[in-house]
Amino acid sequence: MVLAVILVAVVLARIGPVARAQRRRPGPGAVAPVRTAREHRDAAIRLAEAGDYAAALCERVRAIAAELDERGILMPSIGRTADEFAAEAGRALPPHAAGLLGAARLFDEVRYGRRPGTRAGYERVADLDTRIGASAGRRGAARAPAQAGAGTS
Repeated sequence: MVLAVILVAVVLARIGPVARAQRRRPGPGAVAPVRTAREHRDAAIRLAEAGDYAAALCERVRAIAAELDERGILMPSIGRTADEFAAEAGRALPPHAAGLLGAARLFDEVRYGRRPGTRAGYERVADLDTRIGASAGRRGAARAPAQAGAGTS
């Protein structure tokens, strides 16, 4: 009898509802699908319209990083910090270096410092995104990476 109970428990643990739920749940190292610059930008706009400027600002910085990746200005780099991104992007786009550094600092303040996002901060980052897109022609042909080993995340 005890052996039968143990056998049923083992079988259910392997194929039952608990096992199926475990298979659906992403593991600790699971990576979210890569989003495009347009998807990040659209999310930022929706968040800003809802008044969530902290999340909107973070999404807009991510949009800039994705844009530079998509255009081939930077090479993808998983796990790169906002400061690292700003430094690499600033070397590739010197006229925007100060703005990129400022955007990275705002990102860090709201994402990790838990400071509230502001409309003014979001608008600064959105304006930078627009200027960067206009400076090299958004949706234009991909350019060669500005520096070997540079990337975005």
